[in-house]
Amino acid sequence: MKEKIVLGLSGGVDSAVAARLLQERYEVTGLYLDIGLGGTGAADAAAVAERLGIPFETADIRAELEREVCAPFAADYRAGRTPLPCARCNPAVKFPALFALAGRIGARYVSTGHYARVENGVLKKGMPANDQSYMLARLTREQLQKVIFPLGDYEKNQVRALARGFGIPVADKPDSMEICFIPDGDYAAWLERRGFSTPEGNFVDKEGKVLGRHRGIHCYTLGQGRGLGVSGPHRYYVTALRPDTNEVVLSDGSDLGRDEVRGTEPNWLAVDSLTGPMEVTVRLRHSKTQLAATLEPEGDGVLLRMHTPAGGVLRRRRRGGLGLDCMREKERTMDMKKLLGLALACALLLTGCGARGGDKGEELGDNTIRPLELTEEEEALLKLVGGSDAEYGLFECAAGEGVSDCTVEVLSWEDGAWQTVAEGGVSISAAGTRRLGVVLSGDKITVNVQDGGTQYSYAPRLDGMDRGLETGRASVWLEEDQAMTIGERTPLYLEIYDDGEGVGIPPLPGGFSDLANLNQYDRAYAVAVTLKG
Repeated sequence: MKEKIVLGLSGGVDSAVAARLLQERYEVTGLYLDIGLGGTGAADAAAVAERLGIPFETADIRAELEREVCAPFAADYRAGRTPLPCARCNPAVKFPALFALAGRIGARYVSTGHYARVENGVLKKGMPANDQSYMLARLTREQLQKVIFPLGDYEKNQVRALARGFGIPVADKPDSMEICFIPDGDYAAWLERRGFSTPEGNFVDKEGKVLGRHRGIHCYTLGQGRGLGVSGPHRYYVTALRPDTNEVVLSDGSDLGRDEVRGTEPNWLAVDSLTGPMEVTVRLRHSKTQLAATLEPEGDGVLLRMHTPAGGVLRRRRRGGLGLDCMREKERTMDMKKLLGLALACALLLTGCGARGGDKGEELGDNTIRPLELTEEEEALLKLVGGSDAEYGLFECAAGEGVSDCTVEVLSWEDGAWQTVAEGGVSISAAGTRRLGVVLSGDKITVNVQDGGTQYSYAPRLDGMDRGLETGRASVWLEEDQAMTIGERTPLYLEIYDDGEGVGIPPLPGGFSDLANLNQYDRAYAVAVTLKG
């Protein structure tokens, strides 16, 4: 007779596949945790249970969620902190509910669809692209002794393939990217519905200079770099929140790095306690980056000394741990020379080189873009100007009747969506062809758009881009003629990073639009063109 196990059945593909895998060894009972927000979760979970032929129950956890998670979450935001509610919810709400049902039906184990592993009561990482152990790190030894994670050795794409093979109805259901009790991701609105708000005030720099107006301190978190509405010589990030003066402090982000992190209430799993310094690797929040550090006891808590400064709230990489403000004048001069070289190289792509788009012997159709080929001599000239590490892309775009503008964007993948880092383009006065040049070097993408004698060029610096990496990075260019839909982005280039891991990438344009795939990685950048009517 099979042992009983209780599985948290959410209505998503992960827990559904976990249920099917567990059926091979256990008598599975599914439990849906109801937080009172409606939606299709309960119905989807019930459909999965029916498809698999397993018992199914629901549990109302609204009161526990409010007491243990929602109220502390709101309090943290009021205090200017950025909480991680899942880490609090799992040991205090979700798993206790699973254990409660397990005790009632005589089940020895409980399970979820998290991407993690347990060995001898010690929490272990799941596969690199999907690891969710950070959300489970507050589970106790006692809890982990009775927990099974069947997806710990699987990647997300494997799980979806299994779901299709099993005939599971939610095989292609999109992943949830937001906190369960704030499904729209609007934390400020959620706080306001709870009766908490702060007045408008000033954005200021470190010296107190007013940079603009903010909507209320509760709308911002440390490290936030988008949605600020402040323009200047660089991209701005939230550096500090000052409730006493109702100010939000902004900077270029160079002062967000830290080499010390203090922790309270340590949860010891692999060791009984810490009696002296210990060399460790650490993940800050949910970043996949593993950093070397020394862990030391400090009173009732711990002190983490990072071997190199880390941006604890920003997912970014800075060479040598230095920000822009720390660059020496010589380095600034060299950087400016490099930038000018890239701009010149991009201009040569359009005007000085004889790149050909007619090699295929086919006329370019309206609203179509084509990659162009360069000769060896042309490539050598461009590398001489733009640098030996630079890569180049040249495209010919044919605009048909009704097209008024050709816009090229440099994009960064943030919080489950493409965000515009820079954009530019030209007005199109008539149907015909335009050329687009893209140069990639270091942490910059230089873009040049040409329409006859009109050109537009820009070269944004991208935090976290490091083209010198040999592992943990993959990229792809558009290689075939691509029809364009007016008003929709057409990708020219895509680059993804998974720090410390080898990554793969599908060909364009599918790699650009496959959001589930992009969510697996630490960072992604892209260049896309849009025709506008």
